[in-house]
Amino acid sequence: MVHRDYSNFGRDIKLGIYDDLLNIVSPGGLPNGLTPADLRQGRSEIRNRVLARVFKELGYIEQWGSGIARIKQLCLEADSPEPKIREQGDFIDWEFYRLEQTEEGEDAIEPESALTDHVTGHVTDHVTGHVTGHVTEEILRLLSVIDDEHSRNDLQVRLQLKHRDNFMNVYLLPA
Repeated sequence: MVHRDYSNFGRDIKLGIYDDLLNIVSPGGLPNGLTPADLRQGRSEIRNRVLARVFKELGYIEQWGSGIARIKQLCLEADSPEPKIREQGDFIDWEFYRLEQTEEGEDAIEPESALTDHVTGHVTDHVTGHVTGHVTEEILRLLSVIDDEHSRNDLQVRLQLKHRDNFMNVYLLPA
């Protein structure tokens, strides 16, 4: 939710849950020239500063740049392979695989995974409940013009809004 590119209206985060794979596809490429290798090394660039601050205050972000290392650790603890992250065109594609040892010692697909339940539960219970009902078209418009720190006046100009009270009450405060 924090990392997606909200300037791409009409494109949603896709979550695919399969017997052997959890696939998360997020609109928008990596920001500011980051590469997947940069991400693995803990480099972080904040695309949505407002959302990042809110999620940090809610306790969903512990430390900037620590997410991928924590994800890898959770996969290790769940005896799952390291996830694959790819930038493909204008989206980011994460693939989380799960394997379980069979009686013969061969890798087999486990239909119900603690990793899938863990991720799905967090997305559904924590993120969706806090964000979905509150994200209005005005908030999406506001997020689409935020690419760095801006003054209130600059944001109003970018949104072509003249009235300060309207901007504050309809756009900024709800965000």
